[in-house]
Parts: sequence; structure tokens; C-alpha cells
Amino acid sequence: MLPTEENYAYWEKLIGTNRDVLIEDLVRMVQGDEGMPGWRKLRLCLIIIVDGVLAPTAQKPKPSLKHVNLVKSLKKFYAFQWG
Repeated sequence: MLPTEENYAYWEKLIGTNRDVLIEDLVRMVQGDEGMPGWRKLRLCLIIIVDGVLAPTAQKPKPSLKHVNLVKSLKKFYAFQWG
């Protein structure tokens, strides 16, 4: 997936405008916002698990655009062939 402005639309809805956010920042977002809607918290936690635990790509992992857009539809996310 090429990183275009259109591809970042869901990123901005879910995470915000910071494209340099780290997984540890997402963890702080989830832990620090008690009023966060459940749909958002679940999706951020899935990104944390995938990009921070299962398939980190750096010492300080960042969420991937691919996975952020994949959690838009939980049905597609759960059906994704991870192995």
C-alpha cells in the first residue's frame, strides 16, 4: 500500500495526525484515556499486539499503515492470514 493522503484518512481518525507515533505512544493513549470508546480502544490494542509484539520492525516499533487500515474492518482483520 502506497502511503497517500487518502490511505492516512483512517489513521487520522484512529490515531491522530502524528505519523511518527510509536507503539509505546499508543499504549499510553489506551491507558490514559478512560473515556475512549470501546471500538477505538480495541483497534489500537490490536495494532499494539501486531506491530509491537508479533511483528515489530524496529527497536522502537511504530504502527504500520497496512495494519491501521486493516483494523478498519475487524472481519477482514480476523480473516487475514497472519502466518
